[in-house]
Amino acid sequence: MSIKNKSKETGDRLQAALAQLRKTETYDKETIRDEISELIHQIMTREGVKPVELARSLGKSRAYVTKILQGNANFTIESLVKIARALGYNFVPTFVPKETEWQSADMVHLTAKAAKASPGTTLDNENYVTVHLSTEEDGDEGNANELAS
Repeated sequence: MSIKNKSKETGDRLQAALAQLRKTETYDKETIRDEISELIHQIMTREGVKPVELARSLGKSRAYVTKILQGNANFTIESLVKIARALGYNFVPTFVPKETEWQSADMVHLTAKAAKASPGTTLDNENYVTVHLSTEEDGDEGNANELAS
């Protein structure tokens, strides 16, 4: 068998293994954990929040925030709500039908910053903002651009 054929066969096996991995619960958990970490990082960048400031707001150590930003935190609903509130947002979970192929979200709907809403305001669909999450392919890594919704 030629080197070219071996390479193709190896590539095909790797693709098949990756396709199997993407069907696992572990893959879903790791992907979601990474997405949440990236979203937190992008909100912090856009809002100008330093890790030490987030740690202070959460009553946690800087090491904890580093763990969050590296995608190593095991998030709970309680921790997600606290992080979102510390950044001036509300955490809004979403479910996607299982048969839908999982893709990294590049558009996320977040509630408007609490600071922008007057006290006692009930948030509804009109108070949501659309946030574009840039990726390396976009050539603008680390920035989140607000789009008009």
